[in-house]
Amino acid sequence: MANAENRTFNLPAEALAALSRLIEPATKDALDAIAEDIAACENLYRAIMDRGGQLSEDEAVFVKAFLEEVISLEGEDAGDAACTLGALHYSGSITPDGEPDYERAFELYSTGAALGNTQALVNLGYCHQYGRSVPVSPKDAFECFQRAAFTTSMPEAIYKLGDMYERGCYVERDSELAFGLYRKAFLLIQDNPDEAPEIKASVCHRVADHIAADDKEDEPVAERRERLLTALELYQSAERDYYRAIGTGAYYYDRRLDEVIAAEERMRTEFLRR
Repeated sequence: MANAENRTFNLPAEALAALSRLIEPATKDALDAIAEDIAACENLYRAIMDRGGQLSEDEAVFVKAFLEEVISLEGEDAGDAACTLGALHYSGSITPDGEPDYERAFELYSTGAALGNTQALVNLGYCHQYGRSVPVSPKDAFECFQRAAFTTSMPEAIYKLGDMYERGCYVERDSELAFGLYRKAFLLIQDNPDEAPEIKASVCHRVADHIAADDKEDEPVAERRERLLTALELYQSAERDYYRAIGTGAYYYDRRLDEVIAAEERMRTEFLRR
């Protein structure tokens, strides 16, 4: 992440104290050198974030200071750091009381988006969509998702833009266009096995809903069953990835998981209907 180039990397005193409690006792003599070594700090940062789970108080202090320092260096990773720190404030993972700080998250997402970070731009869209620190604005949400979708091949941005058309938020409802965007996002995630499980699940869920609903009058039985099987397989894929997302702490996907499980049963029932 970090790219200090000719700038000096230094952690503040509070972060130094936290760092001294996080590193191995054998390395404490080299604390000052570690605190000024952006690569060493990045390794510790990644180890903390890769572990997952709730951050300890010392970890939160260190992570916050590290990301703020990366942002201040204004290097190529500043936008990514701003987006990550914004997400930690949005979830409350890094706030003293554990409560979300949507206002600070919005500020950091704005910084990240201005620095060209697409995920930060998408996250701004969520803030506008759900009124996180700003009034609900379908217009601003649409513009964020549209900009992100048109400037990158990011599945999350594309399917969120599809949602705006599917629901008629700010734009005229266009289910066919929405389905096209969902399919585009689906094709993109096939090429990226490392895509986040919640994104894969959300995309498969939406594509499956459209295929399941595409029943035509006098549809031949064989074609109907093939369509239902395709939808069933997509729902099952979504189910697996919703479980994976929930396993990482994203419990707000519980309801979506229930929806796909119920949809799977409907597909089985419809398949057996003569």
